[in-house]
Amino acid sequence: MNRRTFLKFAAAAAGGAVIAGTVPMLAEPDSVRVNRYRLSVPRLPAAFEGFTIVQLTDLHYGFFIHLQLLRDIVAQVNSIPHDITVCTGDYVSHKVAEVDAIWPVLYGLRAPEGVFSILGNHDYERCAARSVHWLERSGQDLNYSVRKLVRNGEVLWLAGAGDFWWDHRSIDALLDPIPPEACSILLAHNPDSVDTFYRRKADLVIAGHTHGGQINLPYVGSPVVSVNNKNYTSGLCRSRRGLPVFISRGIGLTRIPLRVNCPPEIAVLELTKGTNEAS
Repeated sequence: MNRRTFLKFAAAAAGGAVIAGTVPMLAEPDSVRVNRYRLSVPRLPAAFEGFTIVQLTDLHYGFFIHLQLLRDIVAQVNSIPHDITVCTGDYVSHKVAEVDAIWPVLYGLRAPEGVFSILGNHDYERCAARSVHWLERSGQDLNYSVRKLVRNGEVLWLAGAGDFWWDHRSIDALLDPIPPEACSILLAHNPDSVDTFYRRKADLVIAGHTHGGQINLPYVGSPVVSVNNKNYTSGLCRSRRGLPVFISRGIGLTRIPLRVNCPPEIAVLELTKGTNEAS
């Protein structure tokens, strides 16, 4: 075997190995996993130890994601023991008709201490008015507002940021009603929001938008992540200012109808003062 033939053979073998290694990791859009995480929040009030949040994000109802799948996911979320549900945006792909179809489904979400939702860039793009309309009617609206949760006289605050691309507003102004000594959780569709300029800090940021990169190749990672800070892919990470940021892989798809080694997820977040863990 001469050198040229050997190199061709080696290249073909390497390509075959990559394909063989990748095909088992292809994830169908409806192969949704329930992933559980324990997140440390050092200032968490004692009454909220074990407080459980289910995060639903990036549904992207449209051509790739059908409505019955999302109805089933809502029923699955409701069946999980938890305290609150948070939805961090991008419920549709692009169309107004999608907005009018998905929000009656989202109205079926239930949680003992409330459902809280914000909007993402796809909700604003071409269908902002209808998205805002349905959100305001929903009783779930946390878009650029705060809520106070009370247990045994102790308080945990929730805040919802505007979308980084379409509706970014001052995080300082958003967090201003929250006492500086109080524990707070900030919902942000795009994790890049937490790298903007502001003085106030939340104790935990919960975000989506990235889809976990959607394609996660062995030894390479995610070639394309639609954020400025490429450290923001999925799971628990730290912002440039040291804030803990949890990013869910979400449910839906964008650009291509494919996930590789990056299955969609419903994220179940248990808050504790202990060590951060994921499972």
